[in-house]
Amino acid sequence: MNVIEVFLVIILICLLFKLFYKPQVKYNPEIIHPASL
Repeated sequence: MNVIEVFLVIILICLLFKLFYKPQVKYNPEIIHPASL
């Protein structure tokens, strides 16, 4: 794996962690909050 692939995997893990870390917040793919990333 190169640096770009590792970087993308880390981002995916962070997004999944934030998604499952806040179960009380309904996940809405239509709403994107860049400030929360």
